[in-house]
Amino acid sequence: MSTPTARKWLSRWIQYFGITSPVVLARISHFSVVGERGRPPEGLVGISKDSTGVWVLYHTRKLKESDIVHELLHVRYPRLSEADVVELTDHLLNAQRKGHLKCTTG
Repeated sequence: MSTPTARKWLSRWIQYFGITSPVVLARISHFSVVGERGRPPEGLVGISKDSTGVWVLYHTRKLKESDIVHELLHVRYPRLSEADVVELTDHLLNAQRKGHLKCTTG
């Protein structure tokens, strides 16, 4: 189950990026994920499209707004490199904090 705050962030950034495909949050057990050493990782956040066309943002820990922005950037701009997505996530959130970016719902 995801928090109301995470769902609010998701709605806000989906609207900002103009994403029209459905996106849902899915908390999963960290025991269902295997890390590089065959053990559960500290935390995992990732997004993938299921067979029905719904984007599922999987997470094993409490989401931060930066997690949601980062994963939605992968949806909106699938050709961006991971480094570019990290940089753009930071840029967007810094612009929002400084009041240079209006990202609201409703």
